[in-house]
Amino acid sequence: MDNHILESHPNNLEDTKTPRKEFICDICGYISKNSSTLNTHKSSHNSEKVPCPICAKEYLISNLNRHIKRGHAEPEECTVCGVKVKKLRAHMTQHIPADKMKHKCQHCDKGFMEIGRLRIHMMNVHLKEKPYNCRYGCELAYNDTSNRNQHEKRRHGQLFTVAVKQNLTESND
Repeated sequence: MDNHILESHPNNLEDTKTPRKEFICDICGYISKNSSTLNTHKSSHNSEKVPCPICAKEYLISNLNRHIKRGHAEPEECTVCGVKVKKLRAHMTQHIPADKMKHKCQHCDKGFMEIGRLRIHMMNVHLKEKPYNCRYGCELAYNDTSNRNQHEKRRHGQLFTVAVKQNLTESND
């Protein structure tokens, strides 16, 4: 692999030897980089949920209107290509020329409106990185947390949580 690719990686690959602390929700497996965000997230599990009048899926009262607006919106037609999409604003970014995008990949000149999308592109296309290892200790690794979480559920029977980590540590002692 070219050194110039590694040097340009936004997450500074040389620093990957020190494991980053993860805060994991023991209810759903949500991963946070700090405890305050995890505490805010966990509070959502304790709040009262109400069913959506359209699909009956349950949401926090504070999130129900957003769900209805986004999840049940009628598809809009793109004025450029004519395709009907629910998220027209997100769809329109594919029609912006790469040279007009805010963030450009230095390796292939592909453009992105969000820096996070550029980082994902770099990791998947140029670096072929899979930084999310199975937390049960098997050899598999993934390029995003959702694929790793699905693996843990399917192969190991449940999502890795703080309680599972504690049980694994105790059984190794």
